[in-house]
Amino acid sequence: MKSSLKERFARLGPVRVIDRDLSGFAADARFVMPADTSVVDVVAAAVLLHTKTNLSLAEAKACVEHLLEVDVFDTSFDRVTDTAALSAGLLKAGILVHFLPSSNTSGKTNQSAGNKAFSLG
Repeated sequence: MKSSLKERFARLGPVRVIDRDLSGFAADARFVMPADTSVVDVVAAAVLLHTKTNLSLAEAKACVEHLLEVDVFDTSFDRVTDTAALSAGLLKAGILVHFLPSSNTSGKTNQSAGNKAFSLG
């Protein structure tokens, strides 16, 4: 391996192993963006959504990117492994999430009046 490639990999840091828990239950959620979006850790939020829900990493990234564009949006997840851990982790990443009483378990959006909806599927 070329030394320049070794140096590049060294700067990237160690590879992180992500264990996904594929158990869980359907849940409706409302995401609330902080006024100062610079405090949001986009990577941490996307990885957390990927590991705690049924979203692919690309879908989780799209979800966070959509959140950066709007103040509030509602969505439904087919599967959430632990709502408390997801809420705490997203709060640490700078995003507030409220889990709503589940009325829609199909994995499609559940739009409330005045809020933007984001479709996951």
